[in-house]
Amino acid sequence: MMENNMENITSHAMRSGLYLGVTYSILNILSWLMPSENSIIHAIISLTICVATFYFIYHFTRLYDEEVLHGGITYQKAYVYGLRMFFYAGMIVAVVTYIFFKLNPETLSTIKSDSLKMISQWLIEDKTLSDSLKSQIDGYTVKDYTISVLWSYIIVGLFLCLFTSISFRKKEGVNIEETNATDRDNINQNLNS
Repeated sequence: MMENNMENITSHAMRSGLYLGVTYSILNILSWLMPSENSIIHAIISLTICVATFYFIYHFTRLYDEEVLHGGITYQKAYVYGLRMFFYAGMIVAVVTYIFFKLNPETLSTIKSDSLKMISQWLIEDKTLSDSLKSQIDGYTVKDYTISVLWSYIIVGLFLCLFTSISFRKKEGVNIEETNATDRDNINQNLNS
Protein backbone atom coordinates (compact mmCIF):
# COMPACT_ATOMS: atom_id res chain seq x y z
CA MET A 1 0.00 0.00 0.00
CA MET A 2 2.80 2.45 0.94
CA GLU A 3 4.76 1.64 -2.24
CA ASN A 4 1.67 2.22 -4.35
CA ASN A 5 1.13 5.58 -2.67
CA MET A 6 4.77 6.58 -3.33
CA GLU A 7 4.37 5.57 -6.99
CA ASN A 8 1.21 7.68 -7.22
CA ILE A 9 2.79 10.77 -5.68
CA THR A 10 5.91 10.38 -7.83
CA SER A 11 4.06 9.85 -11.11
CA HIS A 12 1.62 12.67 -10.38
CA ALA A 13 4.40 15.07 -9.32
CA MET A 14 6.44 14.14 -12.39
CA ARG A 15 3.50 14.87 -14.68
CA SER A 16 2.75 18.22 -13.07
CA GLY A 17 6.48 19.04 -12.94
CA LEU A 18 6.64 18.33 -16.67
CA TYR A 19 3.90 20.87 -17.39
CA LEU A 20 5.44 23.43 -15.07
CA GLY A 21 8.95 22.83 -16.43
CA VAL A 22 7.87 23.14 -20.07
CA THR A 23 6.00 26.36 -19.28
CA TYR A 24 9.04 27.81 -17.49
CA SER A 25 11.33 26.70 -20.30
CA ILE A 26 9.23 28.36 -23.00
CA LEU A 27 8.97 31.59 -21.02
CA ASN A 28 12.70 31.57 -20.22
CA ILE A 29 13.63 31.06 -23.88
CA LEU A 30 11.32 33.92 -24.87
CA SER A 31 13.01 36.07 -22.24
CA TRP A 32 16.49 35.17 -23.47
CA LEU A 33 15.62 35.84 -27.10
CA MET A 34 14.11 39.28 -26.41
CA PRO A 35 16.49 42.22 -26.38
CA SER A 36 17.30 43.35 -22.86
CA GLU A 37 16.26 46.92 -23.70
CA ASN A 38 12.64 45.78 -24.12
CA SER A 39 11.70 45.94 -20.44
CA ILE A 40 7.93 45.82 -21.04
CA ILE A 41 8.11 42.38 -22.65
CA HIS A 42 10.40 41.15 -19.86
CA ALA A 43 7.93 42.47 -17.28
CA ILE A 44 5.06 40.67 -19.04
CA ILE A 45 7.07 37.44 -19.15
CA SER A 46 7.92 37.77 -15.43
CA LEU A 47 4.28 38.39 -14.56
CA THR A 48 3.25 35.38 -16.66
CA ILE A 49 5.79 33.21 -14.82
CA CYS A 50 4.37 34.32 -11.45
CA VAL A 51 0.76 33.71 -12.47
CA ALA A 52 1.61 30.34 -14.04
CA THR A 53 3.50 29.28 -10.93
CA PHE A 54 0.61 29.92 -8.58
CA TYR A 55 -1.90 28.41 -11.01
CA PHE A 56 0.13 25.22 -11.43
CA ILE A 57 0.77 24.83 -7.70
CA TYR A 58 -2.88 25.21 -6.80
CA HIS A 59 -4.34 23.30 -9.77
CA PHE A 60 -2.06 20.29 -9.63
CA THR A 61 -2.11 20.00 -5.85
CA ARG A 62 -5.91 20.07 -5.99
CA LEU A 63 -5.83 17.35 -8.69
CA TYR A 64 -3.44 15.30 -6.57
CA ASP A 65 -5.81 15.61 -3.64
CA GLU A 66 -8.78 14.49 -5.74
CA GLU A 67 -7.15 11.77 -7.85
CA VAL A 68 -4.67 10.18 -5.44
CA LEU A 69 -5.64 11.13 -1.89
CA HIS A 70 -9.43 11.28 -2.45
CA GLY A 71 -9.81 14.42 -0.36
CA GLY A 72 -7.38 13.43 2.39
CA ILE A 73 -4.70 16.06 1.81
CA THR A 74 -2.88 17.70 4.70
CA TYR A 75 -0.41 20.57 4.87
CA GLN A 76 2.53 18.16 4.96
CA LYS A 77 1.31 16.15 1.95
CA ALA A 78 0.68 19.32 -0.05
CA TYR A 79 4.14 20.64 0.86
CA VAL A 80 5.94 17.42 -0.11
CA TYR A 81 3.98 17.23 -3.35
CA GLY A 82 4.83 20.85 -4.20
CA LEU A 83 8.54 20.25 -3.51
CA ARG A 84 8.55 17.24 -5.80
CA MET A 85 6.76 19.20 -8.49
CA PHE A 86 9.34 22.00 -8.34
CA PHE A 87 12.21 19.51 -8.29
CA TYR A 88 11.01 17.82 -11.48
CA ALA A 89 10.22 21.17 -13.10
CA GLY A 90 13.70 22.43 -12.18
CA MET A 91 15.30 19.34 -13.74
CA ILE A 92 13.41 19.93 -17.00
CA VAL A 93 14.29 23.64 -17.06
CA ALA A 94 17.94 22.82 -16.32
CA VAL A 95 18.14 20.35 -19.23
CA VAL A 96 16.44 22.79 -21.61
CA THR A 97 18.73 25.58 -20.39
CA TYR A 98 21.83 23.48 -20.96
CA ILE A 99 20.77 22.48 -24.47
CA PHE A 100 19.71 26.03 -25.37
CA PHE A 101 22.99 27.59 -24.25
CA LYS A 102 25.05 24.86 -25.92
CA LEU A 103 23.24 25.61 -29.19
CA ASN A 104 23.30 29.40 -28.64
CA PRO A 105 26.46 30.31 -26.71
CA GLU A 106 26.15 33.96 -27.72
CA THR A 107 22.95 34.21 -25.63
CA LEU A 108 24.87 33.33 -22.47
CA SER A 109 27.45 35.97 -23.40
CA THR A 110 24.65 38.52 -23.76
CA ILE A 111 23.24 37.57 -20.36
CA LYS A 112 26.71 37.93 -18.83
CA SER A 113 27.23 41.37 -20.36
CA ASP A 114 23.76 42.52 -19.20
CA SER A 115 24.57 41.30 -15.70
CA LEU A 116 27.88 43.15 -15.77
CA LYS A 117 26.08 46.36 -16.82
CA MET A 118 23.65 46.03 -13.90
CA ILE A 119 26.47 45.38 -11.45
CA SER A 120 28.37 48.40 -12.74
CA GLN A 121 25.31 50.60 -12.24
CA TRP A 122 24.51 49.29 -8.75
CA LEU A 123 28.00 49.04 -7.27
CA ILE A 124 29.74 52.16 -8.49
CA GLU A 125 30.98 53.06 -5.01
CA ASP A 126 32.45 49.71 -3.96
CA LYS A 127 35.02 48.99 -6.68
CA THR A 128 36.56 45.87 -5.09
CA LEU A 129 33.21 44.13 -4.70
CA SER A 130 32.28 45.14 -8.23
CA ASP A 131 35.52 43.72 -9.65
CA SER A 132 35.08 40.50 -7.69
CA LEU A 133 31.55 39.99 -9.00
CA LYS A 134 32.66 40.83 -12.55
CA SER A 135 35.35 38.17 -12.46
CA GLN A 136 32.87 35.60 -11.16
CA ILE A 137 30.35 36.43 -13.89
CA ASP A 138 33.05 36.29 -16.57
CA GLY A 139 34.01 32.79 -15.42
CA TYR A 140 30.40 31.52 -15.48
CA THR A 141 30.03 28.50 -17.78
CA VAL A 142 26.96 26.81 -19.25
CA LYS A 143 27.29 24.08 -16.62
CA ASP A 144 27.43 26.66 -13.80
CA TYR A 145 24.37 28.45 -15.15
CA THR A 146 22.47 25.16 -15.51
CA ILE A 147 23.21 24.10 -11.95
CA SER A 148 22.19 27.52 -10.63
CA VAL A 149 18.90 27.26 -12.54
CA LEU A 150 18.15 23.87 -10.97
CA TRP A 151 18.96 25.11 -7.46
CA SER A 152 16.97 28.29 -7.93
CA TYR A 153 13.81 26.33 -8.79
CA ILE A 154 14.30 23.99 -5.83
CA ILE A 155 14.82 26.93 -3.43
CA VAL A 156 11.81 28.79 -4.85
CA GLY A 157 9.76 25.61 -4.36
CA LEU A 158 10.98 25.25 -0.77
CA PHE A 159 9.81 28.72 0.21
CA LEU A 160 6.77 29.09 -2.02
CA CYS A 161 5.24 25.77 -0.97
CA LEU A 162 5.55 26.78 2.69
CA PHE A 163 2.86 29.37 2.05
CA THR A 164 0.77 27.82 -0.71
CA SER A 165 0.34 24.54 1.17
CA ILE A 166 -1.57 26.38 3.89
CA SER A 167 -4.63 26.48 1.65
CA PHE A 168 -4.61 22.66 1.56
CA ARG A 169 -4.48 21.95 5.28
CA LYS A 170 -7.22 19.66 6.47
CA LYS A 171 -9.87 21.32 8.52
CA GLU A 172 -11.60 19.34 11.22
CA GLY A 173 -15.23 19.31 10.19
CA VAL A 174 -18.24 17.97 11.97
CA ASN A 175 -20.47 15.71 9.94
CA ILE A 176 -23.97 16.80 10.87
CA GLU A 177 -25.63 13.63 9.61
CA GLU A 178 -23.36 11.42 11.73
CA THR A 179 -23.91 13.64 14.77
CA ASN A 180 -27.70 13.51 14.32
CA ALA A 181 -27.61 9.71 13.89
CA THR A 182 -25.52 9.31 17.03
CA ASP A 183 -27.83 11.58 19.00
CA ARG A 184 -30.88 9.62 17.80
CA ASP A 185 -29.24 6.35 18.82
CA ASN A 186 -28.43 7.75 22.28
CA ILE A 187 -31.98 9.03 22.75
CA ASN A 188 -33.46 5.70 21.65
CA GLN A 189 -31.18 3.79 24.03
CA ASN A 190 -32.19 6.06 26.93
CA LEU A 191 -35.89 5.61 26.13
CA ASN A 192 -35.58 1.83 25.87
CA SER A 193 -33.79 1.43 29.17
